[in-house]
Amino acid sequence: MPVTFIGDVHGWADRLERVLAQVDGDLVFMGDLIDRGPDAPAVLDRVHALCDQGRARCLMGNHEYAMVRGVGCDALGITAEPAFLHAWAERYGGDAVLDSYGIGEVDA
Repeated sequence: MPVTFIGDVHGWADRLERVLAQVDGDLVFMGDLIDRGPDAPAVLDRVHALCDQGRARCLMGNHEYAMVRGVGCDALGITAEPAFLHAWAERYGGDAVLDSYGIGEVDA
């Protein structure tokens, strides 16, 4: 069975669906599912469902790491760095993720 590697979706759910319609077999998402595009929640929901079905694996990209570094994650042993959260929102396009979840600007 073929394996398709997909990277840099960046919150573009419609583009992801077009790619998925063209491939069969297992999928490996190479990270950068979030930032820049308008629909990170739909991308994350779709990829999560594919992983739950056993059809996909997902790696954390630098954009996900930047977000996690800003908000922190106990499970990964990462302490929140509020100043980095502001940098993620501005430099990585994280403001698009915040907008897609209805969250306003972050405080530095």
